[in-house]
Amino acid sequence: MPIHRIIFRIDYKANFEIMNSPGTVMSLMNGDNHEYWQEFHDSSQTRQISGVYSKSDKGIQRRLTVDPSSINFEIEWLEGMPFTKLEDDNDYRELFKRVKALCTNFHINEFNRAGIRFIHLSTVGSEGGNLASSFSGLFPVNLHFSVQNSMGKPYDYGIAIDGSDVDGSKYHLKFGPYSKSEKTKYFLAAGEIDENLICDLDFYEESFAFANSNPTGWVRPFINKGNIVINELTKELLERIPNKKEERL
Repeated sequence: MPIHRIIFRIDYKANFEIMNSPGTVMSLMNGDNHEYWQEFHDSSQTRQISGVYSKSDKGIQRRLTVDPSSINFEIEWLEGMPFTKLEDDNDYRELFKRVKALCTNFHINEFNRAGIRFIHLSTVGSEGGNLASSFSGLFPVNLHFSVQNSMGKPYDYGIAIDGSDVDGSKYHLKFGPYSKSEKTKYFLAAGEIDENLICDLDFYEESFAFANSNPTGWVRPFINKGNIVINELTKELLERIPNKKEERL
């Protein structure tokens, strides 16, 4: 299963060393490669520093943002990155290397929250077809009519599931029909995306520390979990949704 965008974020108690050391922050964000970022954005009001890189002809975007109370990065591949190849991706490895360097340098080892979010697109049913009417069939008929009669005809549908695991992690899963009109809601790049199903899966944990100060080790189980659940979800929807043309959004 391919990932089209990942977002990793850690939140921690305000770190005043970061606030006082923007030059050190930029140096650690660069790592050994001073051409890794096309440009830096620096806000004196929020003390937020962002490194950005865009390769629009290949639909690849990456961004790393640091402020006194959080570090987050995102990578976007419009052509998709398989879950099974994610840990071999150079940007994935390089960004986590920078996160670890920042945490080590500024003595950040306890987190209010850490999370990894996967956004996946695929095609279910007819290629390019709108899934809204097919998704409406997944809900009880009486519920559908009650909504329509009381509030008006629905034009989009989605399903959300929240839960937790014995390892202390929590998750939020949303999936439903996807259309081109929603592209700017989920993606940065300008390329065309023709898929009609979106899965947005967020794993997170609160009030903890990374074992052995290793963020990639913390993320690894979620890569496996994400691959399994999105693969099974897509298979299930393929069995339930007919392969016929539907009216576009």
